[in-house]
Amino acid sequence: MAGTPRRRGHPVWGAFAGFFLFLFIAADLLFFGVVRLNSAMLTILPLVGIVVGICWGLLGLLGSQRVAVSTGPTLGGNFAEPRFEPPSAPLPPPMVVDPTAGEVETSAGDVGDGTDTAP
Repeated sequence: MAGTPRRRGHPVWGAFAGFFLFLFIAADLLFFGVVRLNSAMLTILPLVGIVVGICWGLLGLLGSQRVAVSTGPTLGGNFAEPRFEPPSAPLPPPMVVDPTAGEVETSAGDVGDGTDTAP
């Protein structure tokens, strides 16, 4: 096993990508009036795309370059303190809605001077 070369790339993904790329190129050529509907090029281009995609996938030209990347501190390392500050004032009481009355009440009683009007 040590002497066998490692296969690179993804030929099946390349075949799908090549097929759809060349299919849409053929559709563009058709829609822009470059080729006619009865042209053999509309059939040949997607097939050529499959072949080109498989070759591209086998070569693995756009394969990832595996480079070690620092992912931050590990377990037991120095973790940053969370940047959370508690609110300085207490939160207002929650609103209580009575669905039968259609009015909004607060749990702390009437708040405000009563001049607010509902639209």
